[in-house]
Amino acid sequence: MASVHHGDPLTLRLLFKAELWRGRAHLRVSFRRPIAWTAVPSAMIPVVDGLMLLVVIAGLFAAAFGAPAGLPVTAGALFVIAAGAVLKVLKAGTRATRVGLVPLLQGLVVACVYDVARALALVARAPHRNARSGAAATAS
Repeated sequence: MASVHHGDPLTLRLLFKAELWRGRAHLRVSFRRPIAWTAVPSAMIPVVDGLMLLVVIAGLFAAAFGAPAGLPVTAGALFVIAAGAVLKVLKAGTRATRVGLVPLLQGLVVACVYDVARALALVARAPHRNARSGAAATAS
């Protein structure tokens, strides 16, 4: 068996599409036997983020119809999503010797896109595509 790696996604859009596809079986793979308990946090983040996305939608609808709690609820849900990404970035940042503010902010944006795509993968269908049509095609 041969393994071919076509490179990492070059844009946030391509990252989103790739993680939307990869996340399809994330829970199933994370909880297959024997369960690796170290995989549980990674598996639960998309579940929590998915629930927070539902809260964001509900909060926006509530705000649109004049409910005073709509925007604070939306902001709180977005904060929870961002907090998970911040923890990932801080964990990665502790392994680096020198990290500036710009790379940390870039990492935060990438982590948020990654987490939201993985959350949506729990409910959205993402077709498998030819690997050459995405990241590698634009890098070639």
